[in-house]
Amino acid sequence: MSIRTKLALIFLIVSVAPTTLTSFFAVDRAQKSIERQTREDLSLAAELVEGHILTFFERQKVRAADWSSDDHVRQETEEITRLPADPEAAEGDAMDRGRLLGEYLKNVKLPLDKTIYAAKIIDMRGVVIASSSGEEIGDAVPPDELEKKHAFARINGSKFADVFLSDLIEEKESRHADVAEIYLNVPIFSFSSDEAIGLLALEVGGDELNKILSGERQIELGALSGGLGRRETLDIYLVNRDNLMVTPSRFVENAVFKQRNDTGLVRGCLEKGEEMSGLYPNYRGVRVFGASMCPKERSWVLLVEIDESEVMTDFVRLKKLVFIFTGLIGLIAALIGLLCSQWFMRRIGSKLDVLEEVANGNFKARCPFDAADELGYCGDRINLMAEKLEGYFGSTNQLFEQVIKNSPIGIYTLDKNGTIETFNPKMVEFSGAKSAEEAIDTNALEIPAHKAVGLDKFFREGLAGKRFETEVKYASLATGKESFRHYFGVPLFGPDGKTVERLLLLVEDVIELKLLEAWKETFTKELRTSVAARTADLGAALAEARKLSAVVENGFEGVVITNDARGDGHFILYVNPAWERVTGWKKEEVIGKLSPRVLKSGAQGREFYERMWKTLTAGGTFLPEIVNKRKENTLYDAEIFHFPLTI
Repeated sequence: MSIRTKLALIFLIVSVAPTTLTSFFAVDRAQKSIERQTREDLSLAAELVEGHILTFFERQKVRAADWSSDDHVRQETEEITRLPADPEAAEGDAMDRGRLLGEYLKNVKLPLDKTIYAAKIIDMRGVVIASSSGEEIGDAVPPDELEKKHAFARINGSKFADVFLSDLIEEKESRHADVAEIYLNVPIFSFSSDEAIGLLALEVGGDELNKILSGERQIELGALSGGLGRRETLDIYLVNRDNLMVTPSRFVENAVFKQRNDTGLVRGCLEKGEEMSGLYPNYRGVRVFGASMCPKERSWVLLVEIDESEVMTDFVRLKKLVFIFTGLIGLIAALIGLLCSQWFMRRIGSKLDVLEEVANGNFKARCPFDAADELGYCGDRINLMAEKLEGYFGSTNQLFEQVIKNSPIGIYTLDKNGTIETFNPKMVEFSGAKSAEEAIDTNALEIPAHKAVGLDKFFREGLAGKRFETEVKYASLATGKESFRHYFGVPLFGPDGKTVERLLLLVEDVIELKLLEAWKETFTKELRTSVAARTADLGAALAEARKLSAVVENGFEGVVITNDARGDGHFILYVNPAWERVTGWKKEEVIGKLSPRVLKSGAQGREFYERMWKTLTAGGTFLPEIVNKRKENTLYDAEIFHFPLTI
């Protein structure tokens, strides 16, 4: 994996990973917070609705107790129940008085509360003795109906004004469709004794409950809006002991006493008396947030539900935006990382190019100054190393140049494309050219004379990495003179040892070749030894350069390097850590920005500095003791060793 790829990946990971983790954490926390808040809001709404329902039932209980204490009702009930047990003897009088009492209930009592559909009085035998409808007088109430609707067994032993509520039941013969009904049963006591002589049963319609649950009731009382508000999927309803809905559904038509609801919240209320909230599939199979409320007698369950999709709509949009934003950050980070890595790689690449030049023997190669940072410092160190290597190997290179120049055999090189790069004087003599420049930059693979004798094929093999040796009959391009030449091709590989960068060609007449064969073998060995020695010396020089760099960086004496300009163009190029500790200045503050004049204390006069510059420009060294000024304006004595650097 390249450094560029590593830098891009590191930048991407460092910048995107925290953002991504933070985004996922924030989204998860926000989702849990929304879910918790929704359950709490629904529980609060359920408690409020439950309060309205219980208040309604309590008001009806008060109404039933009030009617049971009506003197006329009590008096007539007692008179009717005192009639002889013989139906034939009492039938006419009892029926007449029952109808009159029923008319009283219908015309006097029922108008007081429109939520009460009907009223009837049942004696202790279970026979209806008065009815607001006038149709049931004299009928015996079936035993199961006496218990289910009228809690008849609880009348004996009850107290005055005790009111017993039935479950929410379906009254199939009722005139009110899709409405559950409830019976309020209150005992009627005798004037002459404390015994119950019958019970008053009030049939209360569930449409008032429907209004409470839907919010219509509060609008009737003057509110501007109803209970369901602006929520499109908010559903408030009641479920009875049989797990049947007893109030209308907002989504399912004719749901009363037909739609089953067996969710965990319903079972929790009916089986354990636990009021709960949560997220679950409701009777429609839709995931909803819901809350339940149930009275102590567990006769019904109140449920307040809202679809999860509606609650989480804004959150889902926000989550998408967060993920899109995180993705954009990732793309931007990747782009920035790529650009930064390319910038660094260009700078590193330029230094690698110089190192490759040095490795190939070009010790005059230098790194250009690109920035006053670690890479810039690295370039300075490479330049210093190249200078030292140039000093070490300059004489050897000159020797090689003289050998090639004065060689009795023709020597020239081709680049990897087959173009002639160098052409020694002997080759100029062999070719009949006027000068080496006439041959240089010519593609040897395309010269007709080379093609005629098949040299171009040998050259291609050499550039492919294969040594070759051949003799050809060759006609000079310039003179047309024919001669026999011996060609020896040596591919020169690059630093990787695999890629051919040049082809070295040694050319001689066959006769001279035989005479000088022994010398050639010796020369080849010496050449290889010199290359190996140069490589070894290069490694030693590199190690020496690293040691010198470590000495400067870790030395106790402050070191500062400046350019040779005077006046406004005079800048600090390098300082070591010891100089930073002594002066109080950081290298980031001074390199390329300030001159050594920042340390000037005023203790030395103008003549001092003129003498210093005169000495340095003459190539000498200057060793004074002076007083300098630190960054915090304190003075210190220093012994300074000035000397010029030649680069």
